[in-house]
Amino acid sequence: MSEKKKEPERAQPQYRKESTVESQAEYLRREYSLQQPCPGCGKKVSRFEAHGITAESWDPKTSLYETPNICPHCQRELRFLLPIFKGMAWHWG
Repeated sequence: MSEKKKEPERAQPQYRKESTVESQAEYLRREYSLQQPCPGCGKKVSRFEAHGITAESWDPKTSLYETPNICPHCQRELRFLLPIFKGMAWHWG
């Protein structure tokens, strides 16, 4: 007769549950970190680079719509455009 061995209990990972505001801010941080080509010079620029800030220093309570987006390579003013079709990424205009 063989007895079943008890397997040691595994510790369940503890996940920090983010609030809705924190998860939305993290989504925007990832989305605005994507680099899209500048229509003027063709070099890739993220939304944060166009504002002269880093993703870590961005405060989600401030709006990126109030200040102009400037390409750091050719100094062209960029317009942030959102697509009308689902699945397409934002782009510069």
